[in-house]
Amino acid sequence: MAYPRVVLDPDDVPNRLAAISPQITLPLLRQALLDGYTAKVSCTENDPPFFKGTSFYARTTRSLRDQLVPQDWWKNDDRNFSRVISPDDRIAIAVMGGDSSTGNWSREPKTRSKKGPATIDAVEANIHQGELFPVDEVVTRAARAKNAITWVLLYATFLGQGRRTIRAEFSLPASMDADGRITKWAARIILPAIHDDYHSGKGVRGPEPTPDISISVRRRSS
Repeated sequence: MAYPRVVLDPDDVPNRLAAISPQITLPLLRQALLDGYTAKVSCTENDPPFFKGTSFYARTTRSLRDQLVPQDWWKNDDRNFSRVISPDDRIAIAVMGGDSSTGNWSREPKTRSKKGPATIDAVEANIHQGELFPVDEVVTRAARAKNAITWVLLYATFLGQGRRTIRAEFSLPASMDADGRITKWAARIILPAIHDDYHSGKGVRGPEPTPDISISVRRRSS
């Protein structure tokens, strides 16, 4: 299936997501991002040092699974590459942190960290996405999952103008660099930004005529 290179119009985002799978909705992706962000900002100095760096990713992945598994999706952690896969085994979603270009339609983002062999294989499967198993060939579900088209929920957080902002996109990896980072995307669906005004002392903003949403997240006391 051909996808537009970049989808910017917030009114078009829900339709583009639905074209990939009816179960992939903007509220579902937002909830997963909010769950991940809340896990990160709720960390205290009593958490293990590594936990803050992984909590956003881990909780977002869990949230996607919590929401999609009841809709007959299934989780796959083969070779420690955590994805959630559609009932027909053709679409997979992975969560990854991105760099400062994440959510910026005019710049090509990269994943923040190096990826392993399983991610490399998933990107290769995206490139050769037409080469699925014949319908009459008997294969295991895990084997079919290796040929799934893997979309990435790519996220990054920013601090500016007195508030924190989550920028994210739902994008289709196309290639990786020699350092093991995804650097090219066949399609990008730019999601509305999410603002947290709590850290600026302003509280939650009222409704605005913009595609962005605003939240207030309070840190647990240590």
